[in-house]
Amino acid sequence: MSRLPGTDLTLQPGDLVQVPIWCLHHDPRHWPDPEAFIPDRFLPENKGNIHPFTHMPFGMGPRNCIAIRFALLEAKVALAKLLLKAELEVAPGFKLTLESVNAMMRPKDGIMLSLMPVKELII
Repeated sequence: MSRLPGTDLTLQPGDLVQVPIWCLHHDPRHWPDPEAFIPDRFLPENKGNIHPFTHMPFGMGPRNCIAIRFALLEAKVALAKLLLKAELEVAPGFKLTLESVNAMMRPKDGIMLSLMPVKELII
């Protein structure tokens, strides 16, 4: 038996405990303006602002979503199909700046690309 701190609740062996993921993902204590679509929340420079275990789109641990691999594969297939019909070009006016990281050169601020329709499909 284990008593939960701050409550009068005691868990017994075999008790079912569920975590309401939707509630975590929409809690304004963890997410300012939780109903807004703000993908910048997940940029590398903002990840330090995310409280651990408040964003679990596929769950965690041994009982995570069985479709996680399927969802990621679907995203990769969609990207591959897009790239069959489009060419990547460096965006007009973009200037590449390189930096050295662990003895490797990489773009300092990423690379701005444009998707352009393929003129002639070659398979």
